[in-house]
Amino acid sequence: MTTVPNPKSETASETVLGNLSTAILVLGEGHNILFANQAAENLLKESATQMAGENLIDLIINGEE
Repeated sequence: MTTVPNPKSETASETVLGNLSTAILVLGEGHNILFANQAAENLLKESATQMAGENLIDLIINGEE
């Protein structure tokens, strides 16, 4: 059985993940960042907007320069 993605549930998921105190990163292929919550922003000292589409490995290696 397959399920069809529901945009409303994705929004609800983002709300739940966004409000957790644990840093959450959702990664796509090639370790590209698709989603970062506020705790991840605080941990990595980058905004979710700046991290979107960035490669996690590159972000960690290059860090604060």
